[in-house]
Amino acid sequence: MVLVSTDKGASVRVSAVAKQLLPILYRGANFSELSEHLRKLHPTARDIDAKLHVFLTQLSNAGLLENSEKKSRVNINSPKIRLLDLDPGAKLIAEGIKSVPRVFSWFMLAALLGLSCLVLLWMIVTGQLPAMTSLVDRFHIAGVAIFVLLVVPLHEFSHAIATRLAGIKAGYLGVVVHNGFVPGPYIETPEIYQLKSKISRFWIPAAGPIIDFLAVGFSGAMILWGPQDPVVQDIFVTLFFISLMFVYFDTNPITPSDGSHMLEALFDDELARVSALSFKRATLSAHKTVAAYRVIASMHLQLAVFLLYLWWS
Repeated sequence: MVLVSTDKGASVRVSAVAKQLLPILYRGANFSELSEHLRKLHPTARDIDAKLHVFLTQLSNAGLLENSEKKSRVNINSPKIRLLDLDPGAKLIAEGIKSVPRVFSWFMLAALLGLSCLVLLWMIVTGQLPAMTSLVDRFHIAGVAIFVLLVVPLHEFSHAIATRLAGIKAGYLGVVVHNGFVPGPYIETPEIYQLKSKISRFWIPAAGPIIDFLAVGFSGAMILWGPQDPVVQDIFVTLFFISLMFVYFDTNPITPSDGSHMLEALFDDELARVSALSFKRATLSAHKTVAAYRVIASMHLQLAVFLLYLWWS
């Protein structure tokens, strides 16, 4: 369910648990009554008040909550700076992709990903995979520049294209400040609430890590078969490692990232990450969702540790 303000046009996706609050909220319940109602329905939950604060804040920010007795103490919005509207360009490219047969589009994507996998596999099999220490020994600032000036914008733009391919409008490219001091790029997806398909919502965050992985394949191919000039090789070794690290970081389900958004889309639960990482006994998310999320997060972490051990040794 989606609630949309007729005045502001702002929207809020409403979970199954939140739906249970709407009748009594509409009648004029206060915070204590809402909390007590949820405790009766979910007696084992231990994070009701925190989630209720977030829900009421979302309603208030969207202009859907009137005369709230208790304002939320949770600030769900990190500071954001808008930079550039990507929707016109994303719409143009998405229309071009849609103009070709869908099978061909999927084939090209699979071919590019397959080639990147083959390059990485060839480096491993032939022993040409650079050692971890190469990132220090052969570090070159030009590799960082290529990643920041080319890969990162393509990563973010791919989110906008995927949004348009899903049939909804993309928003602005901007910078969000996490925890008050950690900056990071973001793409607005103001109409994502309109997507009923889990798969459509999955591909929007998945588009970014795909770009990262293609950068791994490209830089790996240049290491294998590109110019063997030492400076050029150092540049691509640096790009290779940075791209590979961001494939991992962007797919990890532990922090708010593309990886967590991908899983939340598949589980159809936007609170899945928060619920799974809670140390409390139970949450408002389904127990199966919490258990599955924790298993995937654990496997992601263990795989990284295992591969780093083999690689380093």
